[in-house]
Amino acid sequence: MRAPVARRGWPRTELLPLIPNVRTAPTEHAVFGDKHPFAGNECALAEENANQYVVHDLHEAFYRVLFDNPPKTEADRASRKDSILGENGHVERGNAWSHIVAAAVFAVFVCVRPAVDALDNESVAGQLSALAATASAVTFATSAGFHVFSSVRWLSPGFRLADHSSILLALGLTSLADVALTTRNFANVPMQAVADPLLLTMALFCAGFYRRFVLDPDQTEESFGSCKTGLFRFSHTDGDWHATRSAGYLVVTFSFLLTLPVGFANLGGELMALLVSTNAVSVVVLVSSMILDSMLLLPDFYYLRREVEQRDFGAIPCHSKRAGCVASSHFWWHVGAFVAVAIQLIGREVVLARLKEGGVISR
Repeated sequence: MRAPVARRGWPRTELLPLIPNVRTAPTEHAVFGDKHPFAGNECALAEENANQYVVHDLHEAFYRVLFDNPPKTEADRASRKDSILGENGHVERGNAWSHIVAAAVFAVFVCVRPAVDALDNESVAGQLSALAATASAVTFATSAGFHVFSSVRWLSPGFRLADHSSILLALGLTSLADVALTTRNFANVPMQAVADPLLLTMALFCAGFYRRFVLDPDQTEESFGSCKTGLFRFSHTDGDWHATRSAGYLVVTFSFLLTLPVGFANLGGELMALLVSTNAVSVVVLVSSMILDSMLLLPDFYYLRREVEQRDFGAIPCHSKRAGCVASSHFWWHVGAFVAVAIQLIGREVVLARLKEGGVISR
């Protein structure tokens, strides 16, 4: 059996680097190095991974993450006495349920949409809008699965790949739906305008798929947070691939800007103003929630700072010991993503309905 590969640090490992005097003396552990600088994170170094996050039995993951995660030993019970999640909580519970609710909302919309006469169910743009909504429902459902089964460490790499792959699918189809709408069902549109978003998302998918299968999980797994508060978790990082993947997401998200001239020419100023404003608000909400999760790390920052200062953090809102969940910064990113996608979808559907009512857009 080969020796585990040493893991590189990354900003979230320290949650947060802004907290003064957080580091303890570096550990001499041969595998983890100084990966777990917080006092109270010794559970990350334990061979049995005795923390509130890891679920060892696959068949228990669904129930433990979503409903009830009782300690298996008295030592586990004692280690959770200060957890903001309570004795039976799980840090991924709020994250998973936020995506389940979002997936259900979009799934209901997709099922009801064909029965609503006011909506456009006939044109290419209308059908692509419905397909984009379906992809959004699939994306949120897949992400919910990731947050449930990432607690089973050997499943985490595959579910994370599926999570990002579904996001790519939704982004590509959404971009295609916008092109179809602004060009009146691709009228006189060259083939590359239709193929570009799909080729980009496919290239990113293939690159991410290849990377996942040539790297050992030991090379990408990281851990961060605090065992004492229950906010500790394992995840997988992208390393040098992160910038490329994020740039691809950014290109697809802002590709709508390329259709503005043809959109104003085909749809007119009033409808395009509605479409542009909803897309703009969607992007602002999306980026703001990403900043909250990736840079500000709120409210996680306050929980961890209170731990460092040895103060009671039970009075801070956004968590429930009875429900065993916490509205972490990642939870609020989920809320922002749902709101952003919903705003964009509503804007597109309203424009399609107005065009259908006026008989402007055809099959």
